[in-house]
Amino acid sequence: MGSSVTHKKRIYGPKGPFYRTVRRIMRIKHLYLLFLILSSGLLMAKEIPEGADEILRSEIGYPPTQETLHFHVAKTEEKGVFVLEVYEGLEYYLGEQLFENLVDMFSGIDGVSEVEHADREIFILVSNGSELGELKESLWQVILNASQFSFMGQKNA
Repeated sequence: MGSSVTHKKRIYGPKGPFYRTVRRIMRIKHLYLLFLILSSGLLMAKEIPEGADEILRSEIGYPPTQETLHFHVAKTEEKGVFVLEVYEGLEYYLGEQLFENLVDMFSGIDGVSEVEHADREIFILVSNGSELGELKESLWQVILNASQFSFMGQKNA
């Protein structure tokens, strides 16, 4: 009994040329993504500011969120006085110099007339006429700018 089965060349199966081409493309794509991840990590690792903790920075990540930095602003009973609370380890996230400069950065916000670093994670701000929401947004932007500077360096901030 003769069989008249014709053998078709496989192009989509695991041994076909289409499959092999797709696998090569995926391998190249994965290698490229791995390269990007490793190279950015290595670049960031070289630029860790003095006093910053590499493990803490990788746990929190960049950009940070208000939740990860325990960012909270509240009005006090005194008119125009606000309290900013942040993560106690913010100094180790940003680095010593940026953390020490936060008072000056907060003082540069429009309407803020006085800033006191009351405790490691507490800042007292006196603001003339600023609303809570507006002040909170400005303070958060300062923190984001500081973290960008800390992670990306001066040239990209």
